[in-house]
Amino acid sequence: MEVENGTKETTRFMTFLAEKMEEFEAERQKLMKTHQEKKFEIMQSYWGELLDLEN
Repeated sequence: MEVENGTKETTRFMTFLAEKMEEFEAERQKLMKTHQEKKFEIMQSYWGELLDLEN
C-alpha cells in the first residue's frame, strides 16, 4: 500500500513539474520575443540616426 501511495505522489509531482515547465517555457518565449522586438527597434533607431548623420 505504501509503494502505491508513493507512486501516486510521484505521478502527481511529475505532473505538477510538467505543468510548471510549460508555464516557464511560455513565459520564456514571451520574454525572448519582447527582447528581440526591443533590440530590433534600437538597431533601427541606431541605423536611422547613422544615416541621418551621413546625409
